[in-house]
Amino acid sequence: MPTAVLESFKKEFSPEKVKWMKEENDFEAAFEVNGVETSTVYDASGHRKSIEVEIKESELPAGVIDYVKKNYPSEKIKETEKITDDKNVVTYEVEVKKDKKSHDVIFDAKGTFMKYD
Repeated sequence: MPTAVLESFKKEFSPEKVKWMKEENDFEAAFEVNGVETSTVYDASGHRKSIEVEIKESELPAGVIDYVKKNYPSEKIKETEKITDDKNVVTYEVEVKKDKKSHDVIFDAKGTFMKYD
């Protein structure tokens, strides 16, 4: 783990437990903040690229859950997250699962569908 990444992380967060993962050329830390699953991604220089916070379905923009249920009726919602990038652009991710495979359905801040991954 690059020192710059660890130093940047420690300036913002101080969880009891953190799990680090390499994500292509970046580094992701998974941890909890006040009992809420959180993860953040840093580049090798220690620049925070994004932060993902688990949220309740009720915290998603209006229409997101209806869109998922209508367009992916055979998939079960596994997790919902709010993602904020380094430019303060917010997106929402709904993780769905079908046949033991997970997929992400991404929406913009207003709840408009962006992509299915």
